[in-house]
Amino acid sequence: LYCIVCVCLYCIVCVCLYCIVCVFVQVRTTGVSVSTEEIIRYSKLFEDDLTLDSLTHKELQPMCRMLMMPAFGPDRVLRMNLRIKLQSLENDDKLIRKEGIDSLSVKELQQACQARGMRAIGMPEDRIKAQLEQWLDLHLDKQLPTSLLLLSRLLYLPESLPPEEVLKQTISKLPDATVEGVQIQNKEE
Repeated sequence: LYCIVCVCLYCIVCVCLYCIVCVFVQVRTTGVSVSTEEIIRYSKLFEDDLTLDSLTHKELQPMCRMLMMPAFGPDRVLRMNLRIKLQSLENDDKLIRKEGIDSLSVKELQQACQARGMRAIGMPEDRIKAQLEQWLDLHLDKQLPTSLLLLSRLLYLPESLPPEEVLKQTISKLPDATVEGVQIQNKEE
């Protein structure tokens, strides 16, 4: 019985990995439509450390610049600074959610959006609130990794795209090492 359970668990893991590979192949190469649920479910697999570790120096630098951080130094320093910033953003997101977006002044809303790589200056207050609420929904409620959300902000995509389409485009631009890392990490679990 123990062997049958082990084999079944192994098969479930293999099927899950196969599903991950299929979704990423669809997103990255074929242009075939992937459901919103699949995009959200598999986007969660791109943990911050895994994503940051797979980025090259030329990919880390724009992320640092977008977050108004120094973009020079060795990769390990850039990654360490980004990890600290990501943790800070996560703590800030929880605090904003706890206190409510409506408790923020326009200046604080602008700063919060800019800290997350979003446009905010010269935009109406309701639009700033809406994009911050969308960020909080994706990050805290749907539990998408901060690094993936930030990378989606680096792409020059129309603002009218739904968040799922933005995530799809972001995943399609990730380095192969990131996708391979997700596959390896989930195989080990």
